[in-house]
Amino acid sequence: NIMVNKDRLQYLYDNEGRISSVTYADSTGLVYTKLNLSYDGKKLIEIDRERKSGNAFIIDKTLTMTYHPDGNLLDLTYHYLPFNGQPEAVYKDGFEQYDNKINVDGFGLIHNEFFDHLVLLPGVQLQKNNPGKESRTGDAENYTVDYTYTYNDKNLPLRKKGNLLILSGANSGRRFETNSVFSNY
Repeated sequence: NIMVNKDRLQYLYDNEGRISSVTYADSTGLVYTKLNLSYDGKKLIEIDRERKSGNAFIIDKTLTMTYHPDGNLLDLTYHYLPFNGQPEAVYKDGFEQYDNKINVDGFGLIHNEFFDHLVLLPGVQLQKNNPGKESRTGDAENYTVDYTYTYNDKNLPLRKKGNLLILSGANSGRRFETNSVFSNY
């Protein structure tokens, strides 16, 4: 709870000890969003988000994950379904050319909306290592990003630099540099 947001998140677990669902309730206790998680063994493979609409809950977003044989994320597909004026859209982020160092920010991939709640998923690992290449395809500006990393003596990333090339839309052909800095304690 903070001054602006009085929501409460409630986690439910399956028989394997994995989080199976998360509900968002407002300050009055009214549940207005539900997340339903699916697994293949220890790997998270799908999250369905349901939002309250009248007296029912309707799926408005589905995240689907596939993995490389080494356990690193191969693809993350975002499927937004029509809901309250939101048009249907599907796009996929692909990850390849992983290094052999420790990943510290792969968890952020499932938190791609600024105002969505941070949901913690202990035991879930989307990326063990750091991707050297990311690509986006689908109903959004398509792009590729080539990453380079700087590491500390414990193989934890200190800096992630990206060279992003936009492949579609009004900015097609434009390049941008991205930069992330990490603090490891």
